[in-house]
Amino acid sequence: EDHDFNFRLSRVTSFCYVNKVLVQLDRSPASSTIRPWERAEVRLQNKQRMLEKWLKDATLPENIRKIVATSLRQTHSACANWYLETERYEEARKALSAAIGIEPTGALLIKWMLARVAPSLARRLAPKAKAYTA
Repeated sequence: EDHDFNFRLSRVTSFCYVNKVLVQLDRSPASSTIRPWERAEVRLQNKQRMLEKWLKDATLPENIRKIVATSLRQTHSACANWYLETERYEEARKALSAAIGIEPTGALLIKWMLARVAPSLARRLAPKAKAYTA
């Protein structure tokens, strides 16, 4: 993935800004087909794997480690939203537990409790796909 490559590359070299269009992509609806890797669940799982891999790097500076951990917590929370939206409540609870294990927040604890005792209510309250797949 590009993010993973750029992150690993930034660990060994510097970047410079080039003020010039280097690539143009056609993202018009007519040219677009949903590829498996563009589906919300696949994108979220790939992001989760990438962030977990980065956290395994023992040489990662502590300030970067905190940023990556926060991003991983947010990704677990987004996965939980997706699982709630698709009525996969057990997977939602697991994703929420993982997010809470990284950094417990009040909102996560409430969402976890709702997913436990009133999953259909948690489903109605969770942000929908557009909010966490962009």
